[in-house]
Amino acid sequence: MPTPEIERKIAEELGQNPFGDVESPRSATWAALGVTWTIQSGADRDSWLATLELAATLQITQVDFADADLLIIPSSVFLDVHVADVDKPEIFQLPDNGRLAWRVAMPKRYRQDAEFDEVVMHVASIAIAILGQTTALTLEAFEGLVHARFQRGLAHRLASVRPARELMNFAQPEGFELGRLATVSKFVLGHTIKPIEADELAWRAWAWL
Repeated sequence: MPTPEIERKIAEELGQNPFGDVESPRSATWAALGVTWTIQSGADRDSWLATLELAATLQITQVDFADADLLIIPSSVFLDVHVADVDKPEIFQLPDNGRLAWRVAMPKRYRQDAEFDEVVMHVASIAIAILGQTTALTLEAFEGLVHARFQRGLAHRLASVRPARELMNFAQPEGFELGRLATVSKFVLGHTIKPIEADELAWRAWAWL
């Protein structure tokens, strides 16, 4: 199969750059609720696991809000994640005229005495704050939707089984140092890759007609 055909199939069927794990920074991109979400971090294991923790929390939250009319303004969100000596996640909005951008500091390690529910809620608060910046709803209306989602069990879905970072660590290949991928040059695709948005998470375009 010629290379252009392979790239076309990647774009149409995968909707992801298959080389996102190489070079530094590492990144992941997906589409949900009319927004293109990109999250990146250094290629070291701790940074990437913290990034996956935040990405998973964001994606679960997006699914839980999929049945609400958020009056989303189509946009792009960029999150630059790093680990730091902090007790809970910290977020700083970055100046950017073309997209909504934040730098997020995630704890290198959670305190040994930290409650599981407390950890989950700290990460959830960051995800909800970011989601709240993409909507044209009033603060009062958005807070009402947030309250309703927690009443119907959002916290339990975010805290399912084990902490997200622990689960992500368990899923990583054993005996392989992910940081080695930082030295690999990313193959440049000649085809534009746009994330595939699930029908259930599609932008409610009719709300703006």
